[in-house]
Amino acid sequence: MRELTRVRFAVPWWAPGRVGWWTLIVASAVGAVWTWQALEPGWQDFPTVGLTALVLTIPLAVTWWFLMRLPQLWARIAPSGALAAIVWGAFVAAGVYALPSNAALITVMGQQWGIETAQAWGPALIAPLTEETGKVMGIGVVLLAAGQKLRTPMDAALLAGFAGVGFTLTEDLLYAFNIAYINLGESQLISTVVIYFVRAVIFGAVAHAAFAAFVGAGIGLLLVGTGRGRVPLGIALILLGPALHGLWNSPWLIPLWLRVVYLVVMPFIVWWVLRVVRRSEYVWFRSVLAEPGVLGAVPPAYIDAVRPTWWQRRKYRASVARRYGYRAMPAQRATEANLSDLADAVAMGDDADAARLRATLEARLVPAATR
Repeated sequence: MRELTRVRFAVPWWAPGRVGWWTLIVASAVGAVWTWQALEPGWQDFPTVGLTALVLTIPLAVTWWFLMRLPQLWARIAPSGALAAIVWGAFVAAGVYALPSNAALITVMGQQWGIETAQAWGPALIAPLTEETGKVMGIGVVLLAAGQKLRTPMDAALLAGFAGVGFTLTEDLLYAFNIAYINLGESQLISTVVIYFVRAVIFGAVAHAAFAAFVGAGIGLLLVGTGRGRVPLGIALILLGPALHGLWNSPWLIPLWLRVVYLVVMPFIVWWVLRVVRRSEYVWFRSVLAEPGVLGAVPPAYIDAVRPTWWQRRKYRASVARRYGYRAMPAQRATEANLSDLADAVAMGDDADAARLRATLEARLVPAATR
């Protein structure tokens, strides 16, 4: 929502006094080195693949950046915080956790249960555990580096989702090199374009961002969620990410029609999880603004003007336009943003900005009351 003025989880470029900042910088540097060591042979053998992959990574990263902005209905993730999570996913989750640990654990699995079993089930049983763990650890690191805390489960889901985006960018490059080795270097340009098209478009719904966001939402529910069912629901979401990840990697989905069913069902699962965290966001919003004295002279009834989902907001805005004309739409959107910003300012203890936002709301509502 572009009218929002407050941002969350801004990571400063220089904050040597914060342990989280050092953790982010050092771990990302180590991960970048390890990732380069894993990808360097591919670059040397197939430079065309590497250059093509980098070119394709740019629109892919931009697309994911805007997709991850769509759920940001109540607060915007600061670009620096989102970038920090992406870097963590690309270098730490991929380079430190996934690449070395997956190979080592699958080798151990082969020694214990046989090579065929390890090749068939290793990606389904090992990869989801190591990769999802590595990605969601970025939540804590970004929070420490930013010096802020979670407000709602959506905060955790978004940070984990951005880490999943970074993981995807590294993994796509690795897959491009793997396909080049399988093809013995034939048709490098075509094979790279095809693998990116398949992974980003055809299998786009099977996204590391989604798996990580599910786990992040579950962690958020356990830490800052509300309601009696938050614990079982949080645990269910934490398990859902690795389970869906493992199912996609498993031999159970070898038949093409089962993969099609998976791809059809996945968007509905995303919708359901989004609905769960949206509900938690709305409860947080109303509970914060319901505290005595928070709204000042702003009538509590105006809270009802902020609806919990994009769809409900569109319907409410349409009703406003029918009653007052389309010239009232900018004021309606601004009111929604001001109230959302006010809730964030109050929750974060920013009294100065809360006072400014209340004054802005009061100045806007006085003309509305005189009509």
